[in-house]
Amino acid sequence: MHVNNHLNFATAATFNVYKKSGALLLSDTTDSSQWTMIGNAIDVTLLTRNVPSPLPEDAFTAIRMDAGTTASLYVTRTDGGFIGYHNGDAVGNVAAEDNDIEILEGYGKKFPFRGGFGNLSFPRV
Repeated sequence: MHVNNHLNFATAATFNVYKKSGALLLSDTTDSSQWTMIGNAIDVTLLTRNVPSPLPEDAFTAIRMDAGTTASLYVTRTDGGFIGYHNGDAVGNVAAEDNDIEILEGYGKKFPFRGGFGNLSFPRV
């Protein structure tokens, strides 16, 4: 899994990763009870803007899925900084895929599930 910097220089950052079974619903963006933390206080050196920065593979619980199932992820920066993103076309559209997996467009949200729907940005890749 990779994250992107929004700055034009490298910087330190800290992330949490959450997972939930099933598709991402709008209500999931304000209700943390549906999510399970699978990675806590992951320290990363964000590379420059638009250069993917990997989260260490051993920093979060492996994400295992059976064929035909859906899971949602919430990757959030917890140190007050911002994450780089790309605007999408529509929540639920395919952002990337191969023979094994589809990754869909979703939402942008401030940590931790803060505020109502007014603090929601979408679609995000």
